[in-house]
Amino acid sequence: MTKKKNLAKYYSYSAAYAKMTAAIKQGFYLEAITIQESIITDRLLSFAVQSKLLQVTNDKMYALSLSKLIKLAKPYFESDTILVNLERFRENRKLLYAFICEIISRETHYCC
Repeated sequence: MTKKKNLAKYYSYSAAYAKMTAAIKQGFYLEAITIQESIITDRLLSFAVQSKLLQVTNDKMYALSLSKLIKLAKPYFESDTILVNLERFRENRKLLYAFICEIISRETHYCC
C-alpha cells in the first residue's frame, strides 16, 4: 500500500512540477507561485501530521496558514537555510498578492 501511495504522490508532484514549469514559460507567474505554495503546504502539513504535531480535523485544516505550518515545523529544521527560504517565499508571495490587488484596484476601482 505504501509503495502505491508513494508512487501516486510521485506522479502528483511530477504533474505539479510540469504545470509549474509550463506556467513560468508562458509567463503565468501567479499560477506558478500558487502551485509552489500548494506543494510546500502539502509537505509541511504531511510532516506535521506524521510527526504528531498536528491532529487533522476540519476546523484545524481551515485555520492552517503557510505561516502557521512553518512555525509548527521550525524546531525540526536541521538547517536555518530551509526556514529562511520558506519565510522568504511566504513574504514574497504576500507582497506579490498585495501588488496584484493594488493594480486591480487601480484599474477597476475594486478593492481586494
